[in-house]
Amino acid sequence: MRDVLKNYQFASPKKSKKKKWKLWLSISSLAVCFLLLILLVKVVLSWPGLNVQKFAVTNGSQIENKYILSAVTNQMLQSRLRALLGPRNILFWGLGGKPSEPQNLPEIANVSISANLFGRNVSIDATPRVPFGVICESTSTNCFVFDQKGVVFSSSPDVKGPLILKVNDMTGRNIVLGQNILPESVWRDNFFGILQSLKNASFTAANISFDDFSSREWSVNLLNGPVFYFSFDSTPDNLSYILANLSARLDFKKATYIDFRVPGRIYYK
Repeated sequence: MRDVLKNYQFASPKKSKKKKWKLWLSISSLAVCFLLLILLVKVVLSWPGLNVQKFAVTNGSQIENKYILSAVTNQMLQSRLRALLGPRNILFWGLGGKPSEPQNLPEIANVSISANLFGRNVSIDATPRVPFGVICESTSTNCFVFDQKGVVFSSSPDVKGPLILKVNDMTGRNIVLGQNILPESVWRDNFFGILQSLKNASFTAANISFDDFSSREWSVNLLNGPVFYFSFDSTPDNLSYILANLSARLDFKKATYIDFRVPGRIYYK
């Protein structure tokens, strides 16, 4: 029996107690470090030396500075870390990415935020949207101003004459501030690209009409000229050259319409 027992090794209870003691020591050390970290964070958050001393807002719009500051602050508070710091802490403004477009302020095209950590100053530069044209609902008397990207940013009275580009929206929708005049980015690119080609060819638009979007078509009524029909889905290749060529061959004052809706084809009457 003794010979058999010699072949076996028995675990010592002392070693088991030693392992438990090391585990308890490790857990206790981690808990202490965690408490110290929380204490350090609280000290940082409450230290007056990190309080913002000055907010400076450069603003070329009619929106009051306090509304711009409020909009930007609310956007940045969506970050959990920033929410923990609070907007009175300079680190709130100095760390991490910053919004470039304020929410709920369509009149502002973009904002630039910079923070001087040592001087504890925050500067916000707000750039207003530049009017490009006016779009009017066909089902009401509501008109709105939009910029060169198509973003609707303020209400407007109805306009007449060629000095201000006017879009008659025949889609039956209700236009909302902050919305784009066209729902698809490809449509927007084609629309503004064609308008630029018309301008380059010295054509002046009396007004523009958006038909039902299901037809994917729009038209331009030229001042002292025919109606041009276009598709939202495509832009005629070399449109500037085509327009110059048509000007030399056709008497636009006698033409009724010119149709560019079919790629590679031009129809006119």
